Amino acid sequence: MKLTRLEEVLKQKGITKKELAKRINISPKTLTNYIEGKTDARTVNIRKICIELEISCNYLLGFDG
Repeated sequence: MKLTRLEEVLKQKGITKKELAKRINISPKTLTNYIEGKTDARTVNIRKICIELEISCNYLLGFDG
């Protein structure tokens, strides 16, 4: 599942992909693969991303405005 809005939110919050990856304990390459839809993010990692960025999972996945 592609993390539709992740790059947009990172830009808004001034956080790099590398920084977020470190915070949630995954490699930057894995995070990039999530963003590009090459790898499906594990539910636990989606949750960690949402907590770190203070956004809902629905928003991250593009299910709401």
